Amino acid sequence: MKSIEKPADLIPNPRTAAAGLAVALVAFLLARSNYLLFHSLAEGFALLVAVLIYVVGTRTHKYSGDNFLLFLGNAFLFVAVLDFLHTVTYEGMGVFPDLGPNAPTQLWIASRFVGALSLFLATFFLDRGFPQRATFWGYALATSALVASILVFQVFPTCYVAGEGLTPFKIAAEYIISLTVLAAIWRLRSHRDRISPSLYLLMVAAMAVTILSEVSFTLYTDVYGVMNLVGHLFKILAYYLVYLGIVRQGLERPYQELSRLNQELESRVQTRTAQLEASNLDLEREIAERRRTEAALKDYIQAVSHDLRNPLTAVLGQAQLLQRMLVARAGAPDAAEQRCAEAIIASARRMDAMIQELAEAARLESGQLELNRVPVDLHSFTLDLKERMAELGDAARIQVVSPGGLPLAWADPNRLERIMRNLLSNALKYSPPESRITVTLCAKDGQVVTAVTDRGLGIAPEEMASLFQRYYRTAAAREHKGGMGLGLYITKGLVEAHGGRIWVESEPGRGATFSFTLPAAR
Repeated sequence: MKSIEKPADLIPNPRTAAAGLAVALVAFLLARSNYLLFHSLAEGFALLVAVLIYVVGTRTHKYSGDNFLLFLGNAFLFVAVLDFLHTVTYEGMGVFPDLGPNAPTQLWIASRFVGALSLFLATFFLDRGFPQRATFWGYALATSALVASILVFQVFPTCYVAGEGLTPFKIAAEYIISLTVLAAIWRLRSHRDRISPSLYLLMVAAMAVTILSEVSFTLYTDVYGVMNLVGHLFKILAYYLVYLGIVRQGLERPYQELSRLNQELESRVQTRTAQLEASNLDLEREIAERRRTEAALKDYIQAVSHDLRNPLTAVLGQAQLLQRMLVARAGAPDAAEQRCAEAIIASARRMDAMIQELAEAARLESGQLELNRVPVDLHSFTLDLKERMAELGDAARIQVVSPGGLPLAWADPNRLERIMRNLLSNALKYSPPESRITVTLCAKDGQVVTAVTDRGLGIAPEEMASLFQRYYRTAAAREHKGGMGLGLYITKGLVEAHGGRIWVESEPGRGATFSFTLPAAR
């Protein structure tokens, strides 16, 4: 598993550090006013991260082969089960009012021990496999035995005595857990060359904070006390670091790899172009070489698109299967698992769109774009596209206006759909909910003019000149944190490939109108 990020990139900037301090302050104030709510939120965050580790670890293993992450994914699913039981049995929750404070403390120790031991064991699978099915059921059996010993047979050692505080067993257990985590750090340090530097630093930091959390839990006497609060704050930080190292990098790595491939493609094209320009060969050898280069580039574009989209299709299919399995499960589906599946599906679809955009941009820049033009009734085409864009949820806001006798346009329907989808999706995205999007069609000087008008915030004058440049994103687009800035660049290229032109008119605060022309069919 190789790193794309540099370790120096992990140093938090002042804004991130300030945000972290603000979250800690809010958590502290919340705990002082309603400790049960704070405790439920803290444990809920840990539950979500644990389930995400399970989903990422098990669903990406087929493509990544990361046994370390796969083992942690299986283990943390059962850590999440124990944390959930600890949360619902916590004193004051009212779910199990007869249990008292001892049972949730016992479940806490059980959860922490399973988590610490799993971190240690996972280091043995950095470069080797393990029997996944046997491991899963082994964890299921061990977790069931721990729960039964606490809630059913009540043979688990006492951890908390009301009115007295923590027992010697509980304090000793916390130190044993800390030593186990310390051993996991030592094991990870001894094998740091087998994982990415960024994951190594984040995991070591998470485990170090976990030790601080465990030590904090040896010092409280009241389950609502300050040291209990401090321990939970450390636990939130530890799980956040694990989230950064495993979950976020696991989801972002495909996008980073895609960006690297795009940069490599651009570098190859630029290098080859420079070689051709510097060459003093005669025109016929130059033409032959250019044709070979264009053929290779076309094959490369197709290979990149095919090789990236094939595994992505598998990821999307598995995520959709997981979603259907969750819905079909007896009883109400777990909300956290459902959100995980939905997040993977949305990310996969977004990445598929990005791959298509990159491939289309490469075709435009390399001159490989081929148009299959036919006469197109733009009015019917736009209405049909509106129906097929129903997945956006609010495509009903689109209104199509055109005069009678509108001439047919001479266009490639597939590329025309990309042009219209880009403009319509932008209009829907950057305009207020329930506002109307108007598509106006008319004929002028032997061309068919299409105008897409929204009633959003408009475009700042200083952004207008750069709007159609490659990778340029407006301030509004950066706030949405979506896309790569290729949509309008590709739209302009496709319009111009048809022999038309595109332009924008906007007034800040009153929306924008994107217009483009296409030749009329003869």
